[in-house]
Amino acid sequence: MKRLLCFLFLFTFCFSLFSCAKVYSGNEGLIQKAREEIPLADADTVDIIIAGSTDTSDSSLVWFITGNEYQKHSYYPMEFKHTKKDPSQFEFVHMYKPYDAAQDIAVCTWNGFALLVNNESCTEIRVTYPNGVTDTIAVNGIPFLWHTDPKPSEFTFWDANGNEIF
Repeated sequence: MKRLLCFLFLFTFCFSLFSCAKVYSGNEGLIQKAREEIPLADADTVDIIIAGSTDTSDSSLVWFITGNEYQKHSYYPMEFKHTKKDPSQFEFVHMYKPYDAAQDIAVCTWNGFALLVNNESCTEIRVTYPNGVTDTIAVNGIPFLWHTDPKPSEFTFWDANGNEIF
């Protein structure tokens, strides 16, 4: 009997740990989590906005931009899982480390390939896939988010005058 009670207690305790993931609601909740995760000394006070998200059926890659018009911008993609009870509520999954592809353009690997363009000069993205197919994506406004399932073998960024952006 003692073993059964111990087992039930242990099972209940473990089950309660798995169901206690913190849930974030709305932009303010997501920004609150970003402030906890972003590795900046002034993360509590720096301006943080949500650039947008790339969504799948059960999760979202949310892009955060830090800084303002007087500060250098940094870009932080974070994955959140939609809760089963309410798809407007999110559980934090992982923060990704993007890399700079060009000035104010960040990319990361997530369910393929995701990027954020925050460069006003960028008007088009040229993407080449491993099979040799090339796509041209028009950048309509910033911040601009784009996602593709297959990871490109090459990508370049272009301004309205046909100059490559580095």
